[in-house]
Amino acid sequence: AMDTTAGSVGRRWLIDGVEQIGKDARLSYSVPGGIDSIQLTLQVWNEYCADTTMVTVPTITSAIYVPNIFTPSEETNSTFYVSIPDVEEFEISIYNRQGLLVYRSTDVNEVWDGTHNGVNCSQGAYVYTIHYTDRSRSGIWQKYVGTVLLLR
Repeated sequence: AMDTTAGSVGRRWLIDGVEQIGKDARLSYSVPGGIDSIQLTLQVWNEYCADTTMVTVPTITSAIYVPNIFTPSEETNSTFYVSIPDVEEFEISIYNRQGLLVYRSTDVNEVWDGTHNGVNCSQGAYVYTIHYTDRSRSGIWQKYVGTVLLLR
């Protein structure tokens, strides 16, 4: 219950009906796995009035997997690939230390073999940028940036 008596001012956050103690104007919450949305409620009041607003917030459930090392000259772990469940649209760009684009693809099932224009790329760290959409957030582009170590 909200106290709207003289001099009373307050704010209360609730997630799925459970008050979030100690929260200020910002709210951070880790959603347990398997939940596709939460009900977020904000109650505010002062000595004159009170108001409540509720919104259903969809949760983000995709898990992207990107290895951090690969070895093109070995039999195992010889290609660099990305795994994104339920991917709809995808683009990856990989750059060497000088900023030269050495690989680009729009096919999530395609792998990079550590070459550029048919020539082996040198051992070292490469920066990648990944842009994608998936079925859980259709039409909303996500960005993922990281590095991969190519070992020969």
